[in-house]
Amino acid sequence: MGRKRKVNGAIISWCMQVKKMLDKFFSLCPNAEAATKVSEEELLRTIWPLGLYYTRTETIKRFSREYLESEWTHVTQLYGIGK
Repeated sequence: MGRKRKVNGAIISWCMQVKKMLDKFFSLCPNAEAATKVSEEELLRTIWPLGLYYTRTETIKRFSREYLESEWTHVTQLYGIGK
């Protein structure tokens, strides 16, 4: 049972970190165009608490660019989705 508590505690802790970051992220990047224009440093600082910040920063920027500029018919064709 103690092991289960640690797992649940880790999940709860991570969810709390995400909730804290979401408002800040969406005020910084309310849409895909804003996400392509925001500096990598500012985006990195915003998502820092989630870990994997360099990878996530690149994914957000590339996904947003492809969303706006590519000819796609299904969301899974965009970078970082369903892979």
